Amino acid sequence: MEHNFLSEDREILRDLYTASGWVEVYFFHKKYLLSPAQITRTIRKLEELKIVEVSDHKIRMTEFGRKWLLANRRQVFLRPDDMSWKNTSSKVVYNDDENSIYFPRPGKMRQPFYEKLYGKVKETNNGA
Repeated sequence: MEHNFLSEDREILRDLYTASGWVEVYFFHKKYLLSPAQITRTIRKLEELKIVEVSDHKIRMTEFGRKWLLANRRQVFLRPDDMSWKNTSSKVVYNDDENSIYFPRPGKMRQPFYEKLYGKVKETNNGA
């Protein structure tokens, strides 16, 4: 059975595995700055897999969950993340050279935040 585990899933699993009992759900927000949506999604996923149990605002790993995590630790902790967030639109990057510094194209970034930082800049046609 193959599952896609995100970084928040791994952090929560790691802490629950090392915990000796119940853990306040708020602990994960406080420690990792996870949003309520991230925490809720992870808890639902782990509950469906019978890896954790939840009571009130507390969570703990089940005995089955401990055995499952130990047996599947490679799939959970050593599998690379989905790196789709690294793909940047060509509309905002000057060039594709991975060794160069990233700069947004001023003409494409018209938000007031960038205008306050950089002032209004005309986009140059430098072949990018």
